[in-house]
Formats: sequence, C-alpha cells, structure tokens
Amino acid sequence: MIWFTGDTHLGHKNILDYCSRPYKDIREHDEAIRDNWNEVVAKGDIVYHLGDLAFLRGSRIRAERLAELINGLNGKIKLILGNHDKAKHIKKYGINVELLGAYYELTVQDSELKNQLVVLCHYPFATWNKRMWGSWNLHGHVHSKDLRYRPGQLDVGVDARNFTPVSLQTVKTIFTRSLLTTWSDPEQP
Repeated sequence: MIWFTGDTHLGHKNILDYCSRPYKDIREHDEAIRDNWNEVVAKGDIVYHLGDLAFLRGSRIRAERLAELINGLNGKIKLILGNHDKAKHIKKYGINVELLGAYYELTVQDSELKNQLVVLCHYPFATWNKRMWGSWNLHGHVHSKDLRYRPGQLDVGVDARNFTPVSLQTVKTIFTRSLLTTWSDPEQP
C-alpha cells in the first residue's frame, strides 16, 4: 500500500506553538506521530514523506533518539526534502529513508488509475507538470494555513490529516469525489 505524509517535525519543540499542535511536550508529540503512523502503515508499505521529517540539529543524544524513533516507523520511507531536512544529518545518524531530492514525480497504475501522474514536493505549486491533463500535486509546508488550493492539489501534511499518513486510496477518493480533479484555466483556449 502507498501512503503520503509530511511536516511531522519530529523533535522540533517550537512546532507545538507554531502550529498549535495539541500535545503537552515534544516527547508526547513524537510518540503520537509514531503511534498514529504505525497504526495505519504496515511493515511492507511505502510512505512518501513530503518534507520536514525531523529536527536533527542540536544534541547528539537527541538526534540519536530521533533516529531510533524514525527507524521504528513502519514501511519504507521515501523522503522528499523539506526546508528543515538536511541530507547530511539523515546520513550522519543512520536514518533509514530513501532520499528522493526536493521534487519527485510518481506514476501510479492500478485498476482505477491508468498512469496517474502525482507530483510530490514539500511546497505547493501555482502550477505543476501536466496539471492541465489531470496530474495531482501533493505537498506539505503550509500546515493547513488558509491557502486557496488549485484543483488537483492536496496538503498531505500531518496538520491537515489528523497527524496520520493518508493512503493513496483516500487521495483517489478525495480527487474523484470532488471538483479537485479538473482545472479550467481562463488563459488557455
């Protein structure tokens, strides 16, 4: 199964106030993110994490604790880098994720979707590859702030998704049961 998430900000205590996350401290926050994740994601699943995985700067002990927490998350994590992610820290602490860079295009094929292009980035776009032909843009970064989404665009960050990864099936349902699947550009003939 395929999952999407972002903006977990593990170990980043300032995120509690910045996003009004409902946890008494960062340890409770990190444990809730882990528990929610492992409740829905199975060991063999794939999780595309759309940036801001963890705040690994600071003490070595804290970074090692975060690495242990991340390595205990179910599924194979494929990380699209966000503004708080540093590849050197991820490698330094032996965090078991596949680094995909800052932008990634995924083509999904199943019984319902035939070559569905999914554009993955930490940041939302005003436009993206094949937007006019039904591709989707999944992102994080905005922490559910008031943003006018374009059709085919979805924030999969934890603030927008009840602190839990969202499945590909749920994403398909969102796009096929709403007006988010089509886009009419007044500038195009």
